[in-house]
Amino acid sequence: MSKPAANSESLPDDPEALKSMVQDLRGQLAWYQEQHRLAKAKRFAHSQDVPPEQQKLGLFDEAEQQVHREKASPVRAHKRKAKQGGGREPLPDHLPRREVVHELDAHERQCACGCERHVIGEEVTEQIDETPARMEVLVHRRLRYGCRGCEQGVRQAPRPPEPIPGSRAAPGLLASVVTSKFLDAVPLYRQERAYARQGLAMLTRSVLSHWMVGVGGLVEPLIDRYHACMLAAGALRVDETPLQVLKEPGRKARQKSTMWVYATAGRAPPIILYCYQPTRGSEHPIAFLDGYAGYLQRDGFAGYRRLERLCPQIHGVACMAHIRRKFVDVLKGQPSGGGDSFAEEVVERIGALYELERTIADCDDAERYRQRQAVAAPKLAELQQRLEAQVDRVPPKSLLGKAIAYALSEWPYMLRYLEDGALSIDNNACERAIKPFVIGRKNFLFANTPRGARSSAHLYSLIETARANGLNPQAYLQRVFEVLPGIDPENPQGLDDLLAWNVDPDRTLGIRL
Repeated sequence: MSKPAANSESLPDDPEALKSMVQDLRGQLAWYQEQHRLAKAKRFAHSQDVPPEQQKLGLFDEAEQQVHREKASPVRAHKRKAKQGGGREPLPDHLPRREVVHELDAHERQCACGCERHVIGEEVTEQIDETPARMEVLVHRRLRYGCRGCEQGVRQAPRPPEPIPGSRAAPGLLASVVTSKFLDAVPLYRQERAYARQGLAMLTRSVLSHWMVGVGGLVEPLIDRYHACMLAAGALRVDETPLQVLKEPGRKARQKSTMWVYATAGRAPPIILYCYQPTRGSEHPIAFLDGYAGYLQRDGFAGYRRLERLCPQIHGVACMAHIRRKFVDVLKGQPSGGGDSFAEEVVERIGALYELERTIADCDDAERYRQRQAVAAPKLAELQQRLEAQVDRVPPKSLLGKAIAYALSEWPYMLRYLEDGALSIDNNACERAIKPFVIGRKNFLFANTPRGARSSAHLYSLIETARANGLNPQAYLQRVFEVLPGIDPENPQGLDDLLAWNVDPDRTLGIRL
């Protein structure tokens, strides 16, 4: 946009030149107004980017999606309600029961006729109760044996493998601290206070931090095994978010590092791996995905484009949610009551594509592929034509111009989700996987050292992979901390037994969610 004239003397006398200048100024003013409205909407308006008419459809709300699925499949909904007995869901059988019997007093048992009332039945109700966490000390007594005949050959029971050698932390306590910090987002200084209330003032923040780094290193062989399994999958997802690390060598404390998140997609077992790196450079996903060939669903970050150019065996798949989000921003930047009709049209067309995804969510991959080819492919072709027709009619620097340009640049990659029924229309699953870290980051704010950041990445990986496989993360971590220290590094079968989909949930009480 041209710079406005400094004073009236510098204005041109030509009417056409004056008109052009006024048009430029109008465009510049419209751009500033649009940016101002968008900034206000992002700061003060509801953060959800779903317009009211689509909120009714529940496109991006899991609870609403479930309701619509039940309407589409009443048989399944009826089975679930029948399983629950038509009333409140029964309390879990694995919880211990403590019975409290309520009896009438002796004088209340006397009937008016003179006889004593006897028990003819009972009414049973159940409530969930909780007692404060019970801490206990495991006392290991290693008996020593000797021979009375020769008084030599003394033998002693071996020392059990420990998650952190020389530490006073047992697997159960370590699992509790890790779960509180990385799943429940309770910072270590708050846990320190909680333990102090139980008389354990020796469990300071520095001690807990040392434990987290220790178990983060302990699980590294298991993380490597998960990584190998991930590279054998046919479809992956990736996303990233910034992280501040204070003591990164060669970098200032205020510089942002990056936490990458990779997740399997499609038919592969659920695996979610976090990977800390000092920068957002494309060399990091290139190194992480070395040896991988298949689909990679991601957003429009230029680093992923570079990865795909250098690794032609990796086929990028775009995210429809990111495309849609650009047009929602256009609507947010419009004056109240004066929404852009074309942006609304695009959002409605994308909504129809999500409506299809909702109806075929329970289909197998072959049927999902067939439905997409028959229904989604024509809709996508029509939408592409509409976008291309608007390119020359919209200012390229406006929100709408940028949204159209982003959509068209991603369009060849967007169409790839039509190639395989196992693929998804968007990368929302990976964004949900990264959300626990984002929530935790709001509490602990930063990592102190790169080693601590890598340990955090490993522990987040185990927790989220356990959740994705339907396991109780704390029980799973306790199993890992109990078994992993005793596994021979030369015996990979021991690691495979600890993979989330190989763990028998019935062997450990409460390991399944």
